[in-house]
Amino acid sequence: VLLPKGRYRVSDTIDLRSTTWVCGVSRSLSTIVAGASWTESSLTPILRTPDDADARVILDSFGLQTQETANLIYHLLWRSGRGSVFKDVSIGTDGPWPGAFDIPLQRIRITGNGGGRWYNHLAGGHGDCMHEDCRILLVDGTSEPLAFYMYHHQYLKVGGGPLTEVRDAANVTFYSQKTETIIPGSEERHEDNFGTPWPILMGIYNSENVTAYCAEGPSQAEPGRGLYEIADSTNVTLVNIGRRGTSTSAYYHESTWYLISEDYLGSVTSIDATGFVGLFRRE
Repeated sequence: VLLPKGRYRVSDTIDLRSTTWVCGVSRSLSTIVAGASWTESSLTPILRTPDDADARVILDSFGLQTQETANLIYHLLWRSGRGSVFKDVSIGTDGPWPGAFDIPLQRIRITGNGGGRWYNHLAGGHGDCMHEDCRILLVDGTSEPLAFYMYHHQYLKVGGGPLTEVRDAANVTFYSQKTETIIPGSEERHEDNFGTPWPILMGIYNSENVTAYCAEGPSQAEPGRGLYEIADSTNVTLVNIGRRGTSTSAYYHESTWYLISEDYLGSVTSIDATGFVGLFRRE
């Protein structure tokens, strides 16, 4: 399916087949948009892939965008396996998500047989989803090999939860990350975040064989929290994890919060944000 330059308004979920290839001109020129008149009574994706480990779905060079009036519509339910590809697709919202404060929206949910290779995944843009279960990306319950090559996630205001969550999953790898959380500048102070805690970058819970390489960006956490939080997971490796400290000073001193915090069988290990993590490994 070729998407020429344009904005394509849809009013129902698009179900893809196991061999569907959707290709646009670029992620900024070809955009699928949830129509403003599209309403749902439950969480509903714009695109949905088949739950098939042998599927070879390809999404390439277009944008997916929700409208600010469609607060129960999210972007993508991905359930296609290791032979599938997600490449240069932007995920955004045309304005905030009004009423989403109490709705656990995930922009992308990977579950079932979801896997494959994801390239240049940009999930930015502002959104006012303050629910603690809001996510830019949720990887939930899949063990198909899943790899992200340059993963860029930032800005969404989550009420203390992770922007990206890997839970009950296995075989997930992030190769290079550009990350941002809420930055306390002149226009965006901590008290402006509706009284909710800042988000963390990534939560890895009850999972195995998860690796993240090379993360940077102007990010910080609440006192006692970690940018990366790990719980009850095995075979986890984090390599070259840092923050861009030259662009902004921390709202809270770096010694009071962590780059990595792990709870393994009730034993807590934390590495504070005053330095840089070359290697963290949990067997």
